[in-house]
Amino acid sequence: MSQDTLNVEANSLELGADATTAILAELITQNRKLSRYQSIFDHINLGFFEQDLSDLRAYLARLRDDGVVDIRAYASDKPSFPDDCLNMIRTVDVNDACVRLMGANSKDDLIGPTRFRPPHSYRLGAIAALFEGQQMITGKTTLEGVDGRELVVLFTAILDWEDRVDRDRLIFSITDITEQERTNERLLRTQEALAKANRVATIGALSASIAHELNQPLGALLMDAQTTQRWLGVEQPNIAKASEALDRVVSNARRAADIVRSVRDRVVNNRARTSSVDPVRLVKETATLLERELARYNARIKVEAPDIAPPLDADPGELQQVILNLIVNGLQSMAAGGRSVVPVIDVQITQWNEDMARISVRDRGPGIAKDQAASLFDPFYTTKPDGMGMGLAICRSTIESYGGEIEAFNHPDGGAIFQVTVPIFDRTNDTLNSH
Repeated sequence: MSQDTLNVEANSLELGADATTAILAELITQNRKLSRYQSIFDHINLGFFEQDLSDLRAYLARLRDDGVVDIRAYASDKPSFPDDCLNMIRTVDVNDACVRLMGANSKDDLIGPTRFRPPHSYRLGAIAALFEGQQMITGKTTLEGVDGRELVVLFTAILDWEDRVDRDRLIFSITDITEQERTNERLLRTQEALAKANRVATIGALSASIAHELNQPLGALLMDAQTTQRWLGVEQPNIAKASEALDRVVSNARRAADIVRSVRDRVVNNRARTSSVDPVRLVKETATLLERELARYNARIKVEAPDIAPPLDADPGELQQVILNLIVNGLQSMAAGGRSVVPVIDVQITQWNEDMARISVRDRGPGIAKDQAASLFDPFYTTKPDGMGMGLAICRSTIESYGGEIEAFNHPDGGAIFQVTVPIFDRTNDTLNSH
């Protein structure tokens, strides 16, 4: 089994050791000056700060000598602690690309007290990383440029903690992704507007169809019920006539149920043609779509899958919506569980048998209450104040339409597990159908 971690936390976006990190590491290891790579980095518009950490390092060392072990606990009642630490850092060099990215007139605008001041929610995490001796930090954050612009940047920081006075340096790169983020924002808003419009149109059309078809049997049912009341309400009740009217009530009630069942069948069966779906890729793409939700809940997704995962026979858009709903439900459940909950969603992909594969989504929330288990997948059943109660019902309808099933139960170590079983794609049948 291989394990892939998709970490989209606000304070810990794992970017991996890319070529830039390798060059940074060489700068530290070989003690070379930033100017050696100046022209390369300027050409690709990659900004670099070089900063002096000697004052901060000395301060953190004194805290250790005083017996401080957990820097977060130490700072819990000291709101100004992260800012006080940042004020001890001085920028000693920047490259020309950094001057441009930060909207400065020259290097002199950036030399001196650090201008790398991430949001307050991020600062303590960065100081804790320094205190714990981490040698590399990567992330995504926002910065305010010299000209007042807000920048969204990816950064990679390399720290050297060797006991040499002349190497109390931090070197980090920043890449401006502000425009990409704005483009993603616009795209997301457009997608949300289209999705909302599509939902409204679909619900409107479906509601009109159901209302039209149910109007006649429900009207007849009401009339027969009132007729029954009249036959039974006279001084000498006509049992035979009342019985006939009640027979018609039963008949019309069955007709109404048949209409509802027929509408459900049309909705479930009128779907896109299924195709081969890579479950690992689908889960990764879903995690990317949920980047904002993960950052909002300071959570991450851990994916466990075989080296070669079996392809699934499903509609990729529908299956992705199922996985997305289950993950979002898990995030919301963990948020409701309080600060002590570990913010991790575990997604496991396995081959259940020769014909079926299974996707399990586990949260670390309070789990499923006993009185909720039986109704969990019922339409319009919800425990959320603003919920419609349709999410899990739609998930079940979707999975069952593929010939699969979905179930939910509590994990022995806490939290809830939703297991989705889906048919494995039959390449032989697909080849036959294509001829």
